[in-house]
Amino acid sequence: MANSASRLTPIFGKTARKVIDLMAGLGLITKVKGYPYRGPTTIQATPKLRERLSLGRIKWSALRLEDNTEVLVLKRDNRDEPTEDDDTDAVPTRSENAIDREWLDSLAEDVRSINSAILKAPIECYRTAMAHVSERPGTALASLMTMHHLGLRRIFNGSWHEGGRLFGGFWQTMPRTDRFKHLRIAGQGIGLVDYGQLFLRIAYADAGSTPEPGDLYDLTGQDALRPGWKPLRDARKKLVNALFFRRAPLKQWPGATLAEVVQIRSAFQRGTKPSDAIQAIKDKHAPIVHLFERGHGLRFMRIEGDLIVAVTLALFRRGVFSLPIHDAVAVPRSDVEVAATVMRAEARRAIGADVPVEIQFAAR
Repeated sequence: MANSASRLTPIFGKTARKVIDLMAGLGLITKVKGYPYRGPTTIQATPKLRERLSLGRIKWSALRLEDNTEVLVLKRDNRDEPTEDDDTDAVPTRSENAIDREWLDSLAEDVRSINSAILKAPIECYRTAMAHVSERPGTALASLMTMHHLGLRRIFNGSWHEGGRLFGGFWQTMPRTDRFKHLRIAGQGIGLVDYGQLFLRIAYADAGSTPEPGDLYDLTGQDALRPGWKPLRDARKKLVNALFFRRAPLKQWPGATLAEVVQIRSAFQRGTKPSDAIQAIKDKHAPIVHLFERGHGLRFMRIEGDLIVAVTLALFRRGVFSLPIHDAVAVPRSDVEVAATVMRAEARRAIGADVPVEIQFAAR
């Protein structure tokens, strides 16, 4: 019932709305009108309809999703970092006034090739992983994700040169623990092969500089040995991302919700001011400080998106089933080393620098 639905398929046009209104008038369904930033319009069958339409118990296998007609989506300019399911209200746009049509068609063909390979992949889910509700932080919007959500789209933000992450796969919004427990590819549990500190390393490559060895979120070289390192590292990562996406000085703790702000603040020692934590990051990463607070985040996201598309296609060409998750890929456990080798090689090709990868077999 989203406003963009009729753009994707003619089924959801004026005729469909008339049928829905007639059914509501006959008491067969209830309709709750949606509003921007609150949620979409929803419809639900009433007991009267269920009496007349005896379908019995409906299984997930009885449902299907139509393929996306548009696999490239250009959203309105938004400088905030997209969430993992930020394509739910995206309106497909193919404005080509200042863009090479052949270049756009090439991007679209890459996504279609990935979708075709994923549709053929032997993917299985068990228990709670068969369906889940994907919520959007700070909003009332949510989406029901099922195993039928296999088709991906690249979502660009304001420009074809910014954003460009792959969205739409049910595995992307699954809770991390469920991915490892219940997701199977080719009969095997999955391994997650993840780029390490990718945005920071893209920034260093962009500046023509080489970062120090080790975890770039460890500012002293000893932080990883301290108690509470994981929440501190997560908080620093969010601060760094905020510095890349902001176009003005960052003066407060970032976060889409009050809970996120509190979580970030509590990861630091009591009494730490946002300015202190931010300055420590800038001091550590002085060679790229000119790239902070200049709105480069979406440009880096475009590089990341191109990189993961290239990795996914390269793995499928090698016969390795791969499910992309923004800056990582999920593959059968037996293929993690192949995936790691491909990811290192594609990173060197794309940004001209070495990017470490991490292999995970369980949620951290």
